[in-house]
Amino acid sequence: MFSLFAAPPSLLTGTETEILRLLAAGHKTPQIARLMNRNLNTVRTHIRNAAVKLEAHGRRDLLARARRLGVIDAGDGADQL
Repeated sequence: MFSLFAAPPSLLTGTETEILRLLAAGHKTPQIARLMNRNLNTVRTHIRNAAVKLEAHGRRDLLARARRLGVIDAGDGADQL
């Protein structure tokens, strides 16, 4: 269950949202870093920041919460989990 204080999806940055979409599509963090021409640690930071904003614990929970909130499409990589 979400707390009343969970951040609405609009508080995620465009980069955080794009990284979540790539994660949901099955890409690993190093692949995402290469695709987005970003440093690996930068991508990890975006993932961590999105998790904090959505009050998620782990990537599986992060993607599930992002789907429930409509941040990413329900079909995005659902078969990858």
